[in-house]
Amino acid sequence: MEGGQEYRFGPFTLDARKRRLWRDGQPVAMTPKAVETLLVLVRHAGRVVDKDDLLRSVWPDTFVSDETLSQNIATIRRALGDSAEDPDYIATWPRRGYQFIARLSSAAEGAVPSATSEIASPTAALASSRSTRGIRRTWIVPLAVVGVLLAAGVGVTTYLQRHAPPLSRDRLSGGAFERSLRVPLVIAGVPQEMVLVGAAPEALDVHLRGPSDSVSRLEPREVSVVLDLTGLRSGLRRFHLSPDNVRAPAGIGVTQVTPSTLDLDFERLAKRLVTVAASTTGEPAPGFVRGKTTVVPPTVEISGPDSRVEQVLQAQAGPVSIMNARATFRVAARVRVPDASVRVTQPQTVQVVVEIMPAPPRGR
Repeated sequence: MEGGQEYRFGPFTLDARKRRLWRDGQPVAMTPKAVETLLVLVRHAGRVVDKDDLLRSVWPDTFVSDETLSQNIATIRRALGDSAEDPDYIATWPRRGYQFIARLSSAAEGAVPSATSEIASPTAALASSRSTRGIRRTWIVPLAVVGVLLAAGVGVTTYLQRHAPPLSRDRLSGGAFERSLRVPLVIAGVPQEMVLVGAAPEALDVHLRGPSDSVSRLEPREVSVVLDLTGLRSGLRRFHLSPDNVRAPAGIGVTQVTPSTLDLDFERLAKRLVTVAASTTGEPAPGFVRGKTTVVPPTVEISGPDSRVEQVLQAQAGPVSIMNARATFRVAARVRVPDASVRVTQPQTVQVVVEIMPAPPRGR
């Protein structure tokens, strides 16, 4: 298939020349490496592509871990609305690789590629494969040499240890190593009078590059994505994230942040008092009935985005269990509101007094 070809599957079109994915004519946001990975799978549609082949094709000059590849596949699945458990586009072959399974047509040819046809590997993978074969040839011991060694009582392993080329230390310790890591998002500098509507993601994916002995040991707590919102104004805003937003140890490079944009809505902080209603569960002991339920204090202060605070009519305390109760009792209960954007500021707990009294005698 030609390098400038478009591949169509379902509502999607993959432009191999522009390295872009479209859904019903609208661009789909994807990282460059995710597009490259998808393109390799699509060009090998119907066949299982080994993990090693994918790594060589997408990262020809860099040593990366399987974790990076898994993150890339997860990014593609999110973009396609696919799932690993019930895939429509990409199937996982445990311990082997991945397979593009959707019906595929070419915008240029209008054909569905055969799952059994021989599909050429990308140029980068071919070059890497040739390089690998060259290295392997240096390890082959001619049969004649093996015969001489055996006759002389010298082990083949000893011969290889003495004459085989040394392993490259660049890959093992100081070479380039790329890895994806899910790290916390830190939002800083929010003005005191502003508050977030809804919730921001707790963590984001960052792609790190550096010496393998440093990158492979990194833990999420050592890296963070920092979004400084000093001078923020109210409203729905889109924030662009780049490697400059990432705090990482010295010597560690950042190549990408995923997602690269965040849509966050901020409003002015509002406060007001609302009444508290207490709920109960269960029934009193036989011969007793529940009377009046009282909350002390009867109101609490709530705070949050102005539009959300206005919609909260009442806070809730409890539920309080009255199962098998025989007398009036008092219990502390935490107060909550149904909207996660709104919080109870004070007091956060109230006293709930539940009146339990003997049931009135039944009339004869």
